[in-house]
Amino acid sequence: MRNAVALLFLVFGLLGTSRAAVCDGKKHPDVTALFLTQSTKAGSAAEQWVSEFRDRIHDSDPYCIVTDKDKAVMVVSVVGMDADASSSSTAISLAIYTVRDSTFLDHWMYVADKESLPSSCDKAVAALQKELKELKRLRMIR
Repeated sequence: MRNAVALLFLVFGLLGTSRAAVCDGKKHPDVTALFLTQSTKAGSAAEQWVSEFRDRIHDSDPYCIVTDKDKAVMVVSVVGMDADASSSSTAISLAIYTVRDSTFLDHWMYVADKESLPSSCDKAVAALQKELKELKRLRMIR
């Protein structure tokens, strides 16, 4: 009985940690590989926003972030800067384009204070997911 409990704990523990998609090699079945570029100032609210955005993408099921642009389907370019002198808010510009032919696909802008960074990131990920779903439907990306 003790071994059964330990085995169940191990199985559910592994399932809980294997949530994020994995991108190995050039092909990624059922996963959209993204290459994320960023331009932010170290220690800024913008850098914190990008970090949270990256974490949300990393933890999502249908998407993963790759370090090699050639292994990605889409490039997500994020430029951010503090929107005030006290670094308590940020302005973010997020653009997406294809890797294959560098076709510009969409652009969003977000302005958020430090308290609303998580909800701003959630909105950005939702907008990205909606756009990628539509692009797949139109067969503009694989």
